[in-house]
Amino acid sequence: ISGSDATDHLDKYFKQKADYIICGEGEITLGETADYLNNASDKDLTEIEGLAFIKNNEIYKTGKRTVIKNPDLLPFPDRSLIDTDRYKDLWYRHHGYFSMNVVTTRGCPYHCNWCAKPIYGQVYNSRSPENVTAELKFLKETYSPDHIWFCDDIFGLKPNWINKFDEIVNKENAKIKFKCLSRADLLLKENNISHLAGAGCDSVWIGAESGSQKILDAMDKGTKVEQIYESRKLLKKNNIKTCFFLQFGYSGETQKEIEMTIKMVKDLMPDDIGISVSYP
Repeated sequence: ISGSDATDHLDKYFKQKADYIICGEGEITLGETADYLNNASDKDLTEIEGLAFIKNNEIYKTGKRTVIKNPDLLPFPDRSLIDTDRYKDLWYRHHGYFSMNVVTTRGCPYHCNWCAKPIYGQVYNSRSPENVTAELKFLKETYSPDHIWFCDDIFGLKPNWINKFDEIVNKENAKIKFKCLSRADLLLKENNISHLAGAGCDSVWIGAESGSQKILDAMDKGTKVEQIYESRKLLKKNNIKTCFFLQFGYSGETQKEIEMTIKMVKDLMPDDIGISVSYP
């Protein structure tokens, strides 16, 4: 088993008869574990970094796996293993269009204090615009998706990345309509919104969280309410839908702060919202 939940709750997963749990990035750890299980490696289990298993009736956790700093070195996901025709049919039947997922980055360097980071930690490693464009071109030519969901926590954070992506994706005729996640402050830098529009962006989900600066500061969010207002207006001007992630019940929040968030939503009328309740 691999993933953030298993990494945070090793004991619960071993009680449910998991044999091995991968902690952190999975590709190299999984490969080395598979080699061990197939007697194709001289490495002992205890030498495989980023692995947890039961040894002498106790949980044994090996050393930490170093994250991959250049994700361009990884091959594209092998989508031939998926029944894509069935997947496509379900998308059309339920949504009227066909979307596929792409990941261009790993991790997040920001410090929002409600966010758990058991896989990558406080790091951010990005694929190059050229590498991402090559995958989009492959998808376009092989599967003809109508839409891409970039699943990154933050899309295009590196300086000049979105600008370069806009240029290359158009040059290579690899543009596909997409949605992504970003931050209000990042959107206002480097003419990013204009370049997102040029690259095919249809909608952006912003971690707005609250209309109260007091709550944003308590979260260590690092953004300003004014930036949420400004980025929404610029996105609308560029015909990009704006979607807000919102949190209610954060420590220190009162009715006053809740009303400020509701006012922000009414003022800006985002195209969609996702609401979470804060919990310890």
